Amino acid sequence: MTDPVLRRAEAPVLVGRTGELHAVRDALAHPPAVVLVEGEPGIGKTRLIRGASATGRTAPA
Repeated sequence: MTDPVLRRAEAPVLVGRTGELHAVRDALAHPPAVVLVEGEPGIGKTRLIRGASATGRTAPA
């Protein structure tokens, strides 16, 4: 279990990544899907994926 003191604080809203967020959500809404997120360390790749998956899981049709 992660110590609450050691957890990194995250903003409740993903700022400046609206286009990328929509692209990931759109891909996940049409399975089967593969999404590659790449970039420099610290630019928000993990935050983008968490933001996309926070809205709920898409059930296969």
